[in-house]
Amino acid sequence: MKRSMVMSAVAMAAMVIAGSASAKDLNGAGGTAIYPVLAKWADAYKQATGTAVNYQAIGSGGGIQQITAKTVDFANSDKPLTHADLQKINAVQFPAVIISIVPVVNIPGVKAGDLVLDGKTLADIYLGNVAYWDDAAIKKLNPNLKLPHLDISTVHRSDGSGTTFNFTNYLGKVSPEWDKKVGADTAVEWPNGVPQTLYFPGTDENVVEREMLKGSCALAYTWDGKRFRFVTDAMWRSALGMPHISPFNCF
Repeated sequence: MKRSMVMSAVAMAAMVIAGSASAKDLNGAGGTAIYPVLAKWADAYKQATGTAVNYQAIGSGGGIQQITAKTVDFANSDKPLTHADLQKINAVQFPAVIISIVPVVNIPGVKAGDLVLDGKTLADIYLGNVAYWDDAAIKKLNPNLKLPHLDISTVHRSDGSGTTFNFTNYLGKVSPEWDKKVGADTAVEWPNGVPQTLYFPGTDENVVEREMLKGSCALAYTWDGKRFRFVTDAMWRSALGMPHISPFNCF
């Protein structure tokens, strides 16, 4: 009996693989965070076997849809599938890679790495309970920062994203209110914020152009037109020309 395969990772990137091993090429779709390493794996696999591996980085939600519809041989998802879901499509899943999810901010006058937020305050920002950067909850965590009285605008993914699942799953664990009102999934009804699709350009450009907070950003890589480069905090700020944009400390 032919079986599909789903790989899971920990923030977690999961991969689902389906199809015949005798196929000339292998076609897959799913999460964007895994794409740089998957591209290297695909290149090495083609050199070793002559079989090409084609992958569409369209988001975990799209990958799950395509593997369920059997239009691809494998899929990647940062949201692991349930045992019942796997049985329905005759699939298996296994860990592929570990990724990190890093919220980033753009606050005039606040240097990179200076801002501290705890989980509950982060959830309250996305719930709309904390609406200004100088809110008492943020000031309590940052007593030595001069925080501006500016509206907090948030940015989030609009497409079905496994990164969104992991980010909202975390918010639900640190905030019972978030868990009850919003929950966790690859796509949720965000209480506020600006929806954008994928990482580049989308969400990151919006953070640059406006004073914003962005969540569910996989701090992984950038594309310079020729190759992928793994990003450090300093590289990212320098490339954007915005030294005050930075991942913040969250606990």
